[in-house]
Amino acid sequence: MAEKKTLEERYADEVLTDNTQFDKCRQCKDCIFRDDGTVYSNHYQKGCCRIYPYPQFKPLEIVMNKAECEYYEKEKEKK
Repeated sequence: MAEKKTLEERYADEVLTDNTQFDKCRQCKDCIFRDDGTVYSNHYQKGCCRIYPYPQFKPLEIVMNKAECEYYEKEKEKK
């Protein structure tokens, strides 16, 4: 019987995607609701915000920039 290949051996020729390079949550960057003060939403690209607090998550369409968030409000510019 042939020896079973390791995970690294089975996928050695595969090219994996670096998901950190995707520009997620573009509209959330300057939204007033982008941070709810928890470790789950301390950056606008995280899956939670004041509208979708943890354990809820932003809809995938919003995260992947496929839909506009109905709650989006632009942050006022600081003078």
